[in-house]
Amino acid sequence: MESVVSRLEDPIEPDFAWAFVVGTSSGEVGPEVLEQLVGELLMVPARVWRETFTGLLQYDDMAELERIVAPTLLVWGDADGLVTRDMQDQLTERIRCAELLVYTGVGHTPRSEDPSRFSVDVAAFVERLLTA
Repeated sequence: MESVVSRLEDPIEPDFAWAFVVGTSSGEVGPEVLEQLVGELLMVPARVWRETFTGLLQYDDMAELERIVAPTLLVWGDADGLVTRDMQDQLTERIRCAELLVYTGVGHTPRSEDPSRFSVDVAAFVERLLTA
């Protein structure tokens, strides 16, 4: 991904956006959702893609996880092509109050791939916090 992103130029090629979305989504994503996600990616300038991925590769996002004390909901799709289950387990272990929900057959964007379930799960998480 680093070598591909470093060569991106404006305008972003639709084939790149389609490949990225399809590669990080499950096979169950409907064409209308794919089109929406691709459309959103095409609005992101190449400079932002490059800066974002450079930052992601340089930043150690595990360094300060133990400092998180707020209840944390992690939502992960087991068909995610970018983030592994091992990474989710590491997050769950290092964030004291983390809860992991695994969406079977869902890719990198559970909020888009299964928005109804995602909304219900987030609302239930917040409700539990408010009534605790």
